[in-house]
This record gives sequence, structure tokens and C-alpha cells, in this order.
Amino acid sequence: MATKKTTTKKTTTKKQQARKWYILANGEGTRWGNYKGVSKQLIEIEGETLLNRMTRLLKENGVAKKDIIICGPYSTPNSSSIMTKSKTKREVFEEIAELAQGPFGILYGDCYYTEAIIKELTARPVKKFDEFFCCDANPNTGCTWEEGYAHRCDDWKWWLETMHELNNSPEIIKAAKDWFIHWWLLGVHDEHMNDKPVQTYNADHDIYWCDQTDDFDYPDDLTKFCNATGLKCTNIVEIDDKPRQELLSIIIPSYNSKDNLEKIIDGLVQQKYNHQQPAEIIVIDDGSTDGTAEMLRSKGLMIKAIIQENKGVSAARNAGLKESTGKYIAFVDADDKVSATYIKDVLESIKDDSCDFVIYPWNNAQTGEVYFDVFSEIPSAAVWAYAFKWDCIKGELFREDWQVGEDLEWLKRVLPGKRKKFSDKIVYTYDWNANPDSLCKQYNRGDIKQERA
Repeated sequence: MATKKTTTKKTTTKKQQARKWYILANGEGTRWGNYKGVSKQLIEIEGETLLNRMTRLLKENGVAKKDIIICGPYSTPNSSSIMTKSKTKREVFEEIAELAQGPFGILYGDCYYTEAIIKELTARPVKKFDEFFCCDANPNTGCTWEEGYAHRCDDWKWWLETMHELNNSPEIIKAAKDWFIHWWLLGVHDEHMNDKPVQTYNADHDIYWCDQTDDFDYPDDLTKFCNATGLKCTNIVEIDDKPRQELLSIIIPSYNSKDNLEKIIDGLVQQKYNHQQPAEIIVIDDGSTDGTAEMLRSKGLMIKAIIQENKGVSAARNAGLKESTGKYIAFVDADDKVSATYIKDVLESIKDDSCDFVIYPWNNAQTGEVYFDVFSEIPSAAVWAYAFKWDCIKGELFREDWQVGEDLEWLKRVLPGKRKKFSDKIVYTYDWNANPDSLCKQYNRGDIKQERA
């Protein structure tokens, strides 16, 4: 009788797939103004950059070097590195989605995460679905939002498609902006704003909140953080490595104001002061569709022309500030008018050693009335009613997420404590009706209120 041969089936336990960590570090930190030259992710806290610190903590908590991936032009001893082709946050997410094979997390390279939260995040079980982490500022930097969340979803492509759908919604674009899109995706926008318990937000998603991160949007945020925590920032200094010339830099943002802009340029280039070139004229064409770019090119070396896609007036003024080389700064809007002695009058008043900035009376083109900012701690006039010494503003930039009231916010941030002077020269005429494409024409009080909410 034949003996039946028995075999023992060998079983193996499938090794759990490790989670990859993608660190977003492709930004240029343009909101940092006079702290230029140092990207936010290269801020040093206690002698260690944010990027080095983050990758070190991930490695110390068991993450392999190959699974720590920096999205941007940087590398650390504890990480792999990829150069992202994309610029916008959404594009980077899409690029990561294509690269990732298996579970992953996303962290922000310009945030300070506590050691405790990195330990907690890396210790969370690796599940079959992807996860998305986003952390915002905590009370150290004055953030009024909940401080951070992680969003897990079974279908990453659904997440991206939903993001696209929301971004293409005029209602959401009008009411929300970039960051709110994340809240809409989670279905927690209204609930969060009403301070409902976390458990009621959305039962379909695993939402994880933390208050152990700090995000430094502006230099003041870093100062608040250092004061609150006792930690020291070791490499941030005010620098302006561009030599400043004895002339007036006139910064003119423009959108679809070609005809009036050309009159302004032609008038300015004819003005002389002490028989020398008194000013550099910097014009930023912010995506005009009326032939402005071609007109600017025809002016040749008479002006500095910056032609960019439409980014808004704040981004246009910031581009002009970065290009400027003068010791004195003035702003002109392309749909207004300046006097025939504008440069002479501005230079003679701003060169006064006793002041940091000058305030000018201005003319209303519609009424003929003359207005004057008496200047309290809250300036009431626009930036074109002033002239500034570079040392007064130090390259401080406008907030590009503000499209209305951005100039008053900038003035309120820059001018307090500085020495002012009042001029009796009417050098500027404000014309409300000159440009129908002006942003001011597109907003009513209700729109502005909604944007600020």
C-alpha cells in the first residue's frame, strides 16, 4: 500500500509597506521682504535649519532615508531629494500622486513641528489608504484657526479631482481662496467655524488634529514664536545686498491702462533734475490684454519693463520693489496722473535728513477737490500719496493674498514709528473713472466683507 506523501505548506507573513514622507520645500518665501536670500525652509532654529531638523526627526523615529523625500531644490544628510517641476501647491500634489507607490504623508518644509508630533505621526499605523497631512500656525504665531489636521482618503485621485472641481467653482473661489479648499474637501468648513466638536466633523474620514506646529508666514511670526518659546533663530538678518543709487525709483503696476500709462511714461522721462537722470521708471505689466507689453517694449532703455502673467496689484508692486535700485521709492498707478514737476518735487522733499517718508496732498479728478492724509496710526490714503526712503521700508513686501486694502495694510505695517514730513506740493491726481478694468470697479462693500471673513 502506497504511503500518501504529505507536504507542509510554508506560509510567509507579508511585510507591511513603509510609508513615504514627502516634504514640500519648493517655495521662495517671497513674503519675507527684507529677509530675502533665506528661504523659509532654511531658517535656523537653535543652529539647525527647519529642513534638516525635520528630516533628522523623521529618521530618528524609524523612517528610512529613501522614504524621506524633499520636493524642492534642497537636500539633507537624512533624505532623498527630488526637483519638482511644479510651482503651485496643487501641481506638486499631483506630481507626488504620480510618484508615490503605496501609502505616504505630506509635511511642510517651512513649519516647525515639535518632536512629540513627529513621533506621534510616524508611529501611526500604516494603512492601505493614502494620507495627507497639513499643519498650520499655532497660538505662538497668533493663528486663529485650528492648528493642523491630517486627512486620509481611500482614493487619492478622487481627492485631486475634487480639488480641481472646487477650484473651478466661482462661488468657492470668491468666498474662499487656496487654504479654504482643504476645509471644503473635508466637509468641515461650517462646522469648524461654529466650533463644533471634532467628532462631528465628518464620520467618513479619519481627521487628526494637532497643536504642535508653527508656520512662519511673515518675519513677525518668527519673532512671536521665538519670544513665546525661548528658542533662538540664528541666521535671519536684515539684508539688502543691492547697492542703492541716488535716484528715485518710481514703481508703476499696470493692467489694461496702455494709453494713460504711455502718457505717464512720456511725461516722466522728460523730467530732469540737476541735469541728470533723476529716476528709474519701473513698469509692471500684470497680464494686460490691450497691447501694453508691446508699447513697453517700444520704449527701449527709457524704462525698466517687467511683463508677467496676471497676479494682482500686490505681486506687481512687489516685483517692482525687488527690481528697484534707488534710495527713494514712490508708487504711481497707471490710470492716474502726475504733475509736470513730479520727480523734482518728490526728490527735494524726500531728501530731507529729518524724515523717513513724505505725505503729499492729492487731487480728485472727478471733483477737483484736494485731499490730504493727516496721518494717524492708521493711514487713510493709498501708497501713491507717499514717497519713502528705502531705509524706511527696507524692501517690506505687500501681502499678495490681499487684493483690496493691500496698500493700507502695508502702510500700517511699515510706517508706525518712522519720521514723517508733510509736503504742500500737489503732485498727484487720482482718477476713479480712468480704467474700467480696475479692481476697485469689480468689488462692492459686500464682496470685500466676504473676502475678509
